[in-house]
Amino acid sequence: MIGTASINNTCTIWDLNKLEVKYQIMAHTKEVFDFSFAKDVNVFVTAGADGTVRRFDQRELQSARIIYENATKLPFVRVSCCREETELIAVLAINSHETTILDMRNFAIPLRVLRGHIDYINAVSWAPGIRYSPCLIPRDCIMTAGDDFKVNIWDLELPKNREESEYYNPSEPVMTYHAENEVTTVQWPITNPEWIALTFGNKVQVLKI
Repeated sequence: MIGTASINNTCTIWDLNKLEVKYQIMAHTKEVFDFSFAKDVNVFVTAGADGTVRRFDQRELQSARIIYENATKLPFVRVSCCREETELIAVLAINSHETTILDMRNFAIPLRVLRGHIDYINAVSWAPGIRYSPCLIPRDCIMTAGDDFKVNIWDLELPKNREESEYYNPSEPVMTYHAENEVTTVQWPITNPEWIALTFGNKVQVLKI
């Protein structure tokens, strides 16, 4: 399956084996800018121009819920589900210097807010997780990239028991790379987790961590 987001307010789930549309739903009241499957592929999350992040379950599509809403109604342009933990997501608002980490089980208060960029952030990518990583990258790592030419890797240091954790935000990333230009996309592949890929200008760059 793949999922797509559209400016006509809809999301579409495609069955690649049958080469046909499986579902199409009216997901937001305005344009839908991003879509991400959770670890449980029945669950997906969307981000839209109406300033909301919404959670859907393919087993019960009519029970979609808003899990996060921007008080200023600024559009959310990126959403990314953690590959290791079904309930963790990262969201980006338009023209933002911050990345917000949410736990969908307790989404009223952000779990972390990452403030390590001095210009707009364009992309996020979660670490593949311990089981995929021979280089022992913590599963709670996430990568952010933006118009300040920087790629930051953060260790969120999430405790196993979230209810007993104190709210705190990492003040500094554990790694930073300075690219030649504004970084538009980043990817952290499952098959080779010691490598990352990024794009800037007309270039694609692959780096070993």
